Amino acid sequence: MKTRNGGVPALRLTDARKAAAHCAALSHPASDPPADILLAFDNNMNGEIWGLELAGQWQVQPGWRLNLSYTRLDMALHLDDGSMDYVSQSADDASPTSSAVHRSTLDLGNRLQFDSALRYMGAIAVNGIEIESHIELDLRLGREAKPGLEFSLIGQDLLDNHHREFLPDIISTQPTEVERSIYGRVTWRY
Repeated sequence: MKTRNGGVPALRLTDARKAAAHCAALSHPASDPPADILLAFDNNMNGEIWGLELAGQWQVQPGWRLNLSYTRLDMALHLDDGSMDYVSQSADDASPTSSAVHRSTLDLGNRLQFDSALRYMGAIAVNGIEIESHIELDLRLGREAKPGLEFSLIGQDLLDNHHREFLPDIISTQPTEVERSIYGRVTWRY
């Protein structure tokens, strides 16, 4: 793809007034809004990615279903010769190599449901910050009071008081700390 700035894809951010004036002057296609900021993007990297996804569902009995999924991801990313993009190289470690989820949904009768989810997420490292692998449990007890009205008691991330779970690799911020939570929910469908 050829671009005006010599072949490097670019993102142009413009003043909203200049962009509006440009849109109003569409009858003059030769006029371009002036660029306030020009950010160049170039992919000077190559690599290989291998992965596997497995998923299964089992209807144990009427009203009880089990779901299991597993994901494996391996990446080998390499910078091209002459590339100065050392930020993108960290993407190799920013995705977990393994993750798994086991879900159970159970209809207890009398419009009462019990759901559980056990999750495993492998370790990641983003910009030198390690986020350890973790296992978490979510539980939900719900009661349909009448058609369209449901009350639920929900517990999320119940196995630890808190844990690091995510860190963006593009913007340098603090890792997201996820805390244990227990709450009630009312759902009204009409």
